[in-house]
Amino acid sequence: MDMKKLDLDFIAFSSHKMCGPAGMGCLYGKNEVIEKISPFLVGGETILDSDLNYHKFEKIPERLEGGVQNMSGIIGIGAAVEYLGNIGMKNIEKYEKKLTKNLIEGLMGIPELSLIGPKDHEKNPVACFNINGIKHHTIAIVLDKESILIKSGGHCTYQFFKFINQPKGSLRASLYFYNTKEEIDIFLERLKHIIKVLR
Repeated sequence: MDMKKLDLDFIAFSSHKMCGPAGMGCLYGKNEVIEKISPFLVGGETILDSDLNYHKFEKIPERLEGGVQNMSGIIGIGAAVEYLGNIGMKNIEKYEKKLTKNLIEGLMGIPELSLIGPKDHEKNPVACFNINGIKHHTIAIVLDKESILIKSGGHCTYQFFKFINQPKGSLRASLYFYNTKEEIDIFLERLKHIIKVLR
């Protein structure tokens, strides 16, 4: 991403979404915007001086980094960035688009299935859907027993699901560059079988 071209005030990302350790992430921001942020946690290296009635904060970024830093997590996220960089983000994007096309087209071929969101495989390698008449958690549990892992629930977007009148959420199949077309074919075959058995 070209941060200057996009002219974003902030962008955040999670480490676990990019082969890094869980519980880590990054917040990027423009200097002039970050300068206005007050720390939510004070201590450690966040202050230059203080007494009972006064405190003077450190400069950015130190004043926003209270407490002991997660050094192993920081090293882990750095290694993940380097790993992905060696593969090449354009290579990953191109491969994921191919996989997503296979997934979306396969899902759209299942009559009992309602796809939520864009049917355009150019967007991202994620597909949210429901199976008419079968609870999404049931399908996820059965697939899990067959070592096929997909998410079920509100996916941290509960208001969206209420807005589209599906307050219980959906199933979500997510792809990454380590997935294969063969895995998608197996997933679609098992999903069709489960629908047939549960109907």
